[in-house]
Amino acid sequence: MEFDEALKTAEEFIAAVNGEGGEPVALMPDQTRILPYGWVFFYQSKRFIASGDPRDGVAGNAPLLVTRTGESHVLGTARSLDDYLREFERSGSPHPLPGRRSVSGADHGLASGLAEGEYDPDDPRRDRDGPGRGQVDHR
Repeated sequence: MEFDEALKTAEEFIAAVNGEGGEPVALMPDQTRILPYGWVFFYQSKRFIASGDPRDGVAGNAPLLVTRTGESHVLGTARSLDDYLREFERSGSPHPLPGRRSVSGADHGLASGLAEGEYDPDDPRRDRDGPGRGQVDHR
C-alpha cells in the first residue's frame, strides 16, 4: 500500500467518526508519522484545528495506524503512542488479548520491501529524524 491509499483509508475512518455525530473532526496531515510498516494518522476537532485553542479540542481521539499491508488499527489514548507502536511491532496488534504471547518477528510483515527497522531516507513524507521521531516533512 502506498501513502495515498493509506490516506484514503484514514479519510474514510474520519468520515465514519463524523457520521457518529458529535464534534466534527478532521485529519491533521502535518502530524502524520511514517514508519517502516505504515503510517500513523492523527485527527482533532475542526474547531481546534482552526483556533489552536486547547479548549476546542476533543479527547479520546486515538490515532489510526494504517499498515503497508492495508490493515487499520485504532491505537488508543490510555498509554503513550510509542507504547502502542512497540506492542504492534512486538505482537502484530496494538491491543493484544490478555495472555496473548508475543510473536517474535511479528507477522504483520512489510510490503515495502524494507527489512524491519529500516526506512527509506528519500521518502518525502518521512520524519526529518527518521521514522517515528517527530513531525513528517511534507515538503
